[in-house]
Amino acid sequence: MNVQQEKQPIYVTTGFLEKFAIVTADENVSFKDIGQMLVYQPYLVAHLLREANRYCDEYGSSAKPKSIQGVINGLGLVRTISECLAAQGIPEGEQSVFCAQTVDTYSLAIVLAELAEKRLGRKDTARDFFFVGLISPVVAQNSLILDSCHEELSQHYSGEIPRGHPTLLEALELIGTFRKNPQADHGYIFTKWKSARERAREAIDEMAKFL
Repeated sequence: MNVQQEKQPIYVTTGFLEKFAIVTADENVSFKDIGQMLVYQPYLVAHLLREANRYCDEYGSSAKPKSIQGVINGLGLVRTISECLAAQGIPEGEQSVFCAQTVDTYSLAIVLAELAEKRLGRKDTARDFFFVGLISPVVAQNSLILDSCHEELSQHYSGEIPRGHPTLLEALELIGTFRKNPQADHGYIFTKWKSARERAREAIDEMAKFL
């Protein structure tokens, strides 16, 4: 079953591969440069997570990735680039839905990270929550990805995380409030959510120029 899942194509937004090839052709490309592009590709991030966890298992590493940076570190720069270039552009008829989901995913991840930093006061923890938010729509569609998540990451989806930690449900409920009354004063997290959506749209439009 897992083998069949791996054979399914990994889709990315329009123009991503073209821009990604340009970015990675630079000899000075960094993990940060790649990570900044991957935040808008939830399906690809989920695929890379599976590969990174498999790689860790094969070599007996206990340092399972909990962030995009951790995924890239686990796979290494060369393998990360190779896996990304093997992805496929989303079919033309599905672009609008796929891009809308990408915007929703990125903004959800931002809200979850902001809630985590507000409550826990640690930016490194907020990065972990951002990662959970980013892959959550993929997990919702295909629970098999949880097989490749280590226990700590899986807790975010099982509801067994420590008291006080923000949950995906809380973030989604907060976003629902934003949507119902976008003119109200919801505070700084609303501002972060709104700007995240604008930033994601701009990034997707920018990638589309490379077709």
